[in-house]
Amino acid sequence: MKKVVILASGSGTLARAIFAAEKCYEITALICDQPQAKVIEIANEFEIKVELLELIGDRGKWDQELLSL
Repeated sequence: MKKVVILASGSGTLARAIFAAEKCYEITALICDQPQAKVIEIANEFEIKVELLELIGDRGKWDQELLSL
């Protein structure tokens, strides 16, 4: 089974649909850059691991941190 990480930072409408859908993949985590985003609550409802990676400063450095997650 393929493993998938979801990137989201908003209300979580699309993420909820992805989390709830029948799938041939495993969602291993949600990565979000907004600590107050509703999508974090939704991921928690589905017991999906959440990683918070705020975008502060250099986008290149953030991209590297994202890849290391």
